[in-house]
Amino acid sequence: MRLAILADIHGNLPALESVLATLEQIQPDFVAVNGDLINGVPFSAEVVDRLRATDWAIVRGNHEFYLLDHGTERAVAGSDDAERWGQLHWLLARITPAQSAFLAMLPDERTFCFPGTQPLRMTHGLPGRNRVGLYRNQPEEKVAAELAGVPERTFVTAHTHVQIDRHVTWQPAESTELSTHPHGEMQRPNGPARHWHIVNPGSVGLPLNRQTEAQFAVIESVDPALEPGGWAVTHHR
Repeated sequence: MRLAILADIHGNLPALESVLATLEQIQPDFVAVNGDLINGVPFSAEVVDRLRATDWAIVRGNHEFYLLDHGTERAVAGSDDAERWGQLHWLLARITPAQSAFLAMLPDERTFCFPGTQPLRMTHGLPGRNRVGLYRNQPEEKVAAELAGVPERTFVTAHTHVQIDRHVTWQPAESTELSTHPHGEMQRPNGPARHWHIVNPGSVGLPLNRQTEAQFAVIESVDPALEPGGWAVTHHR
């Protein structure tokens, strides 16, 4: 199973078309888009229409919420300022009700359980927090704290516009609770180590890693004994 993952297109239709041409050559089994389809480059409506015509798995990112939440109590503070948030207001005048409805019905995350593969979780930032990302040099204990509620060993994120292929292992600290033991009270042993394979495909439309090419990733199911989590990553630029 080969899964192509795109993210952070940000209305950059030429970059998306470039990736689509590459996907025609690669021929992955499935394609997923990890949020931020819109807002940033002046082809957001066209990007939405292009993606609506596919059968891909798509989730929302924070920029979808900037659009959908505008004018409600959930709107980002200050986003009614058309000068500061010019891109958003430009988009609001051009996106159609049908396009907005498509974005509104997208989920915030997806869990993939393809036959014969290890499950993986995909969300734009972190579960329940699409404006928070993970970073290459982030301390392992902080990453583990963010992912403690994620049971899947492969976690696909986005948002930072930087490609990541990182393994994080975390050993829970020894419990301070005491257990009853025939030879006296003893501290409970450490729990099993946790492991996550963190994947960020990079940005199709606005890369932030000093590379100008449209970026995405292809992950391929492999033996978990060879790659913890069961998915090997190839980043494309």
